[in-house]
Amino acid sequence: MTAFGDLHEIASMSRQEFEERCMGLTEHCYMGKQVVLCKILTRYKLYVDTRDVGVAPHLILDGFWESWMTQCLARVVKPGDCCIDIGANFGYYSLVMSALAGNEGRTLAIEPNPGIFDLLKASEAIHPHRFEVAHTALGNFEGDAILTFPDRFPGGGTLLREELVPGKSQARVPVTTLDALVRKYALKKVDVIKIDVEGLEPEVFAGMEETIRNNPQLKILIEYSPFMYRDAATFSDYLVRNFTIHRIKDVDEPELLSAEGMQQLLRLTDHTDLFLERK
Repeated sequence: MTAFGDLHEIASMSRQEFEERCMGLTEHCYMGKQVVLCKILTRYKLYVDTRDVGVAPHLILDGFWESWMTQCLARVVKPGDCCIDIGANFGYYSLVMSALAGNEGRTLAIEPNPGIFDLLKASEAIHPHRFEVAHTALGNFEGDAILTFPDRFPGGGTLLREELVPGKSQARVPVTTLDALVRKYALKKVDVIKIDVEGLEPEVFAGMEETIRNNPQLKILIEYSPFMYRDAATFSDYLVRNFTIHRIKDVDEPELLSAEGMQQLLRLTDHTDLFLERK
């Protein structure tokens, strides 16, 4: 069993072949202070927090996360692309996108949780395809806000108002819009965006209107969580009007969604993942 020579090769693999190759070549090393350095995707290194029970166990023992999203990215990210990872967590998708975009491309990883951000910076420093990191939350305004996150799922933080209870922590974090970040980092184009912000997706889209308008080639992968949105029907209508939509989670093959199909998703009580292309 050999390591992937180029991540683009996983685009044409079966899901089973991709997962088995990753699991067959995973390794990890405990670094102390609840930090593990793990080998993912057969060859890349990533720091994770052992206290996390969401993503970390899969990265440590399986060497991959969400094969449907990983393989979708391998099909859409091209060498030289500019990619943005909104809600980067430990940086798995930041690493994937930067490896696919290559040294001629550019990847910006955005993460508000202070503790996770430190691990994200450490992973960026040892990754051969460097990506930039931004410590901020994204929304539809510029300022600051309270990030609330479960201690056992630190990457699942949200800016939605939540009461601080045992098992949850809070941190005041900066907030900005994607449009402002694109200007700040002088991104001349944006090709691929991944968004996972625990129910704030509508607000993030409201803060990236300029980016969407200026990039007709833009492709977006989004965790879609209608049960968390203040007005899921309006957000769903917005997506239908502006994008061609495929569902990529909970289906064997990407499923093209009509307006009626999106209407049915409003009844979901769990997350699903969508792939969007500008109309």
